[in-house]
Amino acid sequence: MPIEFGLWRTDGDEYSRVPSGKLDDESRLEELVKKDPNLLGRNILITGSKSGQRAKQLDLLGIDAEDDLHIIKLKRDRTPRDVIAQALDYAPWVRTLTHDDLTEIYSEFDDDREHN
Repeated sequence: MPIEFGLWRTDGDEYSRVPSGKLDDESRLEELVKKDPNLLGRNILITGSKSGQRAKQLDLLGIDAEDDLHIIKLKRDRTPRDVIAQALDYAPWVRTLTHDDLTEIYSEFDDDREHN
């Protein structure tokens, strides 16, 4: 059963529903989250992406103020079970990352951002 979310725009006493549509490409969402990670509803610093050599095929890797790592997997038209399974596949690898590993991943990510 699909879950539907609504977004409404208000202007004084007037309001209208913002039309929704399908996202044409996951990479577009990835770029939006890279620019503003607050879209995820958490205060996370994005530290790596799948374009980096060391970040495996994670869409994005983030870290929060408590030093917790966040695996961010962006999917479109996939079942939640598939997405969760993929994220769980990455968890053992992320768990082994050292401070040096994270520094290198972030360095690659930061270099990619500067060249784009």
